[in-house]
This record gives sequence, C-alpha cells and structure tokens, in this order.
Amino acid sequence: MQEHNTPPGREKYRKPAMFIFSCLVFLGLMLSISFRIYGPPQLQITQKSRLATEAIESLLKPGDLVFQTTISAQSGPIARATHSPLTHVGIVFNEKGKWLVLEAVQPVKITPFAEFKAVGKEGAICIRRPQAEFDIDKVIEAGKQWLGGPYDYLFGWGDDKMYCSELVYKAFERGASLKLGELQAVETLDFSSLAVQELMIHRLKLDFGVSERYDYHSNLMHYKTFAAWRNSADWKPELFSEATLEYLSSPILTPVSQYRSSYLTTVYCEYQAEMSR
Repeated sequence: MQEHNTPPGREKYRKPAMFIFSCLVFLGLMLSISFRIYGPPQLQITQKSRLATEAIESLLKPGDLVFQTTISAQSGPIARATHSPLTHVGIVFNEKGKWLVLEAVQPVKITPFAEFKAVGKEGAICIRRPQAEFDIDKVIEAGKQWLGGPYDYLFGWGDDKMYCSELVYKAFERGASLKLGELQAVETLDFSSLAVQELMIHRLKLDFGVSERYDYHSNLMHYKTFAAWRNSADWKPELFSEATLEYLSSPILTPVSQYRSSYLTTVYCEYQAEMSR
C-alpha cells in the first residue's frame, strides 16, 4: 500500500486545523442531539390528504410490509447513511380479526397496527406487498422465534440479536424462501455525516485521541464511505481494531433496500413518489 506523507508546507497548519475540526465535531454533536427531537431533516412525507387508520386497515393483507420513519436517536443517522427517510419496517398479519405488526425493536415484539402507525414520524407509513405466493403463517412462525429477543444496535447479521429489516428478511427467507432486499457491506454506507460518524464511535466504543479523531472525521467527510477511504492512499487501518475492520466488511440490510425489492409493489404510501427511484 502506498505510504501517504504530509507535504512539508502543510504541517504547520495541522494543529490549527485539528482545533477547528474539533470545534466542528462539537457542533455536529449538538446538531445530532437535535435529531432526537426533530428526526431526519430530509423527510419526504406527502402533504396530500391521508387515509384514517381504519381505512388503511381495510387495504391490508397478511404479509404486507409496513415502512415508516421512527422518532429515535438513531433515526437521523440511519436516514443520512442510507439516503432515505425510511428507518423502520415490520410485517403485517392478522390474528383473531386484529391487524398486528411483527417488528424488531427493543425487544422484538408484536404491536397492534394502529399503535405501530401512531408512533412513527407524523404517523406516516408506506405499505408494500410481496408479489409471490407464500404461506404467511410460516413466515410469521419463522419470525416469532425471535420474540422477546434483544434488538441489535450494531446491525450485525447473526441470529442472536435482530434489527428491523433483518427480522423481515429472515422471516421471509426461512418461511417462504423469499429474499426481500439486497445485502451490502457496512463500509459502503454513507458515513460523511457527523451524526453517522458519532453513532459508530458510540456503538463500537472507538477510543480515539485528538489526532486520530481528526483523521477519522476528516477522511470520512472527504471519502464518504469506508470503502472509498480504504481504497485510497489516506487509509489508516491502525485506527481500528481487527474486530472493527471485520465489522465494516460484514453484510447489512437497510430498510430502503428492502423497500426497493423487485418482489414488492406499493399498496399505499404517505411518502412522496421519489421514494421508488
């Protein structure tokens, strides 16, 4: 790998730049705190008239996927990393005449559809339906094995913990042999936002000094993804443990990837049409 040396004329600017950058990081942290209240800024919820919950329930079929924007500390960073306001998804099914949603939160649970809809940002949802023959009972049975289990805050691909789109994917894969969504490596997500960078530091417990933190933030802002940074002359693997490097290459499934699955068609959506690009 090519060694990257700082040009002599630039060394005298490094410390002032690091100080300024530290101030920017602090500002970014303050902004990321605001995401807990206001959520992702790029919401694309339609302003057109929307159906009442009872009317939406009349459109549902067992096996529908319901997407929304959650109101949580991680919703803003997820939206920025995936370029989509969709940050959560669950599976709709009917039990004893009641519409329910199997979802991976903390813990994995079954939620009444009306309650699921109400807790999302502005109560907005998007419903997509699998265009294939399958037994919904087998899908739900496959997903129920994780009921009461912990939420996976690291978005790993193991079976000991679950996050939302992973639960949906594995329930359909194991219960109906359907793969809804395309897996991608964590390192291909957009890490250019300070909110995303700070979430990773917190979740992975990355221990950086001032100089290391400067390299981490500045390079991700420039290269946007870990994949692009890793393939550059500026890559510094010494900043990360082997476990972190392995995590970056591991698979992840985002809600928007699942939304765009070719097996799904839209039934009802309260987000703007641009979502289906």
